[in-house]
Amino acid sequence: MNPINRSTFLRGFRAVLPLWLAAAPFALVYVIAAQRAGLSPSEIQIMSLTVYSAAAQIALVQLLAIDASFFIILVTMLIMHLHFLMYGLSLSKHIVFSRFERIFLPFF
Repeated sequence: MNPINRSTFLRGFRAVLPLWLAAAPFALVYVIAAQRAGLSPSEIQIMSLTVYSAAAQIALVQLLAIDASFFIILVTMLIMHLHFLMYGLSLSKHIVFSRFERIFLPFF
Protein backbone atom coordinates (compact mmCIF):
# COMPACT_ATOMS: atom_id res chain seq x y z
CA MET A 1 0.00 0.00 0.00
CA ASN A 2 1.58 3.32 -0.97
CA PRO A 3 1.53 6.22 1.56
CA ILE A 4 -1.36 8.03 -0.12
CA ASN A 5 -3.60 4.96 -0.11
CA ARG A 6 -2.55 4.08 3.43
CA SER A 7 -3.37 7.58 4.64
CA THR A 8 -6.76 7.47 2.93
CA PHE A 9 -7.45 4.06 4.42
CA LEU A 10 -6.56 5.20 7.93
CA ARG A 11 -8.75 8.30 7.61
CA GLY A 12 -11.65 6.14 6.50
CA PHE A 13 -10.96 3.63 9.27
CA ARG A 14 -11.02 6.39 11.90
CA ALA A 15 -14.19 7.85 10.37
CA VAL A 16 -16.16 4.61 10.75
CA LEU A 17 -14.72 3.56 14.10
CA PRO A 18 -17.59 5.16 16.09
CA LEU A 19 -20.05 3.11 14.03
CA TRP A 20 -18.14 -0.07 14.83
CA LEU A 21 -18.14 0.76 18.52
CA ALA A 22 -21.90 1.31 18.40
CA ALA A 23 -22.50 -1.93 16.48
CA ALA A 24 -20.26 -4.16 18.63
CA PRO A 25 -22.77 -4.68 21.48
CA PHE A 26 -25.47 -5.72 18.99
CA ALA A 27 -23.06 -8.11 17.31
CA LEU A 28 -22.26 -9.68 20.66
CA VAL A 29 -25.96 -10.09 21.49
CA TYR A 30 -26.56 -11.66 18.08
CA VAL A 31 -23.69 -14.17 18.45
CA ILE A 32 -24.76 -15.21 21.95
CA ALA A 33 -28.42 -15.59 20.91
CA ALA A 34 -27.41 -17.56 17.79
CA GLN A 35 -25.21 -19.92 19.82
CA ARG A 36 -28.00 -20.50 22.32
CA ALA A 37 -30.39 -21.20 19.42
CA GLY A 38 -28.04 -23.99 18.34
CA LEU A 39 -26.45 -22.43 15.26
CA SER A 40 -22.93 -23.51 14.37
CA PRO A 41 -20.14 -20.94 14.03
CA SER A 42 -20.27 -21.23 10.23
CA GLU A 43 -24.06 -20.71 10.22
CA ILE A 44 -23.64 -17.67 12.46
CA GLN A 45 -21.01 -16.22 10.11
CA ILE A 46 -23.05 -16.90 6.97
CA MET A 47 -26.12 -15.25 8.50
CA SER A 48 -24.00 -12.31 9.58
CA LEU A 49 -22.74 -11.88 6.01
CA THR A 50 -26.14 -12.25 4.33
CA VAL A 51 -28.58 -10.56 6.72
CA TYR A 52 -27.62 -6.89 6.98
CA SER A 53 -30.13 -5.72 9.57
CA ALA A 54 -29.14 -6.42 13.18
CA ALA A 55 -32.80 -6.44 14.21
CA ALA A 56 -33.57 -8.98 11.49
CA GLN A 57 -30.63 -11.16 12.57
CA ILE A 58 -31.90 -11.27 16.15
CA ALA A 59 -35.50 -11.85 15.03
CA LEU A 60 -34.38 -14.67 12.74
CA VAL A 61 -32.41 -16.32 15.54
CA GLN A 62 -35.44 -16.11 17.82
CA LEU A 63 -37.70 -17.60 15.14
CA LEU A 64 -35.22 -20.42 14.55
CA ALA A 65 -35.01 -21.06 18.30
CA ILE A 66 -38.77 -21.56 18.58
CA ASP A 67 -38.80 -23.68 15.41
CA ALA A 68 -41.07 -21.31 13.49
CA SER A 69 -42.31 -22.34 10.06
CA PHE A 70 -40.45 -21.33 6.94
CA PHE A 71 -43.40 -19.18 5.84
CA ILE A 72 -43.39 -17.18 9.08
CA ILE A 73 -39.63 -16.68 8.84
CA LEU A 74 -39.87 -15.60 5.19
CA VAL A 75 -42.70 -13.11 5.78
CA THR A 76 -40.97 -11.67 8.85
CA MET A 77 -37.70 -11.17 6.98
CA LEU A 78 -39.44 -9.60 3.98
CA ILE A 79 -41.30 -7.14 6.18
CA MET A 80 -38.21 -6.29 8.21
CA HIS A 81 -36.22 -5.57 5.04
CA LEU A 82 -38.76 -3.35 3.30
CA HIS A 83 -36.77 -0.28 4.30
CA PHE A 84 -33.98 -1.40 1.95
CA LEU A 85 -36.50 -1.35 -0.90
CA MET A 86 -37.50 2.17 0.09
CA TYR A 87 -33.85 3.23 0.22
CA GLY A 88 -33.30 1.76 -3.23
CA LEU A 89 -36.34 3.45 -4.73
CA SER A 90 -35.29 6.74 -3.21
CA LEU A 91 -31.68 6.47 -4.39
CA SER A 92 -32.61 5.26 -7.88
CA LYS A 93 -33.64 8.82 -8.72
CA HIS A 94 -30.11 10.05 -7.98
CA ILE A 95 -27.83 7.17 -9.03
CA VAL A 96 -27.84 5.73 -12.53
CA PHE A 97 -26.87 2.07 -12.87
CA SER A 98 -26.12 0.07 -15.99
CA ARG A 99 -28.31 -2.90 -16.85
CA PHE A 100 -25.63 -5.27 -15.50
CA GLU A 101 -25.48 -3.38 -12.20
CA ARG A 102 -29.27 -3.39 -11.83
CA ILE A 103 -29.33 -7.17 -12.28
CA PHE A 104 -26.35 -8.27 -10.18
CA LEU A 105 -25.75 -5.63 -7.50
CA PRO A 106 -29.07 -5.24 -5.61
CA PHE A 107 -28.03 -7.70 -2.91
CA PHE A 108 -24.97 -5.64 -2.06
